[in-house]
Amino acid sequence: LVLDVLDRLCAGIQGSDGLIVLNRVTSAVLSFREKFSDWSSAFKAADTDGSGDLDLDELIAAMKSVDSGMTEEQVKMIFFAADANGDGVISAEEFSNFLTAAVFAEEPLRGLQVDSLPKKQPAFEEYLRWSMSGRSSSWASMC
Repeated sequence: LVLDVLDRLCAGIQGSDGLIVLNRVTSAVLSFREKFSDWSSAFKAADTDGSGDLDLDELIAAMKSVDSGMTEEQVKMIFFAADANGDGVISAEEFSNFLTAAVFAEEPLRGLQVDSLPKKQPAFEEYLRWSMSGRSSSWASMC
């Protein structure tokens, strides 16, 4: 079950910011743990319309309430990972399963050092310009 949830989450992550997203997810889950006594209490607080399910807007608001630092696009990705049966809402059980999976992922992620924000890598031309600064303009003159 835990691996299924993590697999759905990782399938939605694209690009080099995957570890950053996973760290934000685990940080949000830890914030839920600190703020609420159990997953059921966290779910009830997030279920603002009392429907018994969370829609995307409710999950976005819940993530904002714990200062997750995630963009709406990242929360959307989490929403689809947590919605195991694909019915467009997150049930209390799906919510609990997702948060539990994130708790299991937290320990291994703690060992990885990740920049809090992705750093822009310089273009190759910028790197060459920087590496050549203060040198003559020709490779031949360096010999």
